[in-house]
Amino acid sequence: FALQADGYVVSGAAGVVNMTTGHTTTKLKGDIWEMVHDGMNKLLTDAKNIKPHKLPAVAYNAYESFMLKWGIELSGWTEASVINPGNITSTVALCHLHAALKSGDCYWHELMPAEWKS
Repeated sequence: FALQADGYVVSGAAGVVNMTTGHTTTKLKGDIWEMVHDGMNKLLTDAKNIKPHKLPAVAYNAYESFMLKWGIELSGWTEASVINPGNITSTVALCHLHAALKSGDCYWHELMPAEWKS
């Protein structure tokens, strides 16, 4: 009940319905991982011409270094900092991040030359 009440306060009745009708935290984490991974791969292959066999994994524990090395950034992340989705414990937080990725409010983009220092 506490989770449902928390969901209602944060996201209204629709959020509670989503959280209680099949979106388990494991599924949300998997979906988030997939959207982050796919978005990064698309940007690196399309904009930076990185070959598929050379694509990196997201370095959540060293995100800033990762960002500068590859010249890309994840904008619109709904948590205070970009962390491994597996470490997010709140279902409400996972729902918000999932929605942001799905809607395009959270997305990968290239850093501007002034921002990108190897």
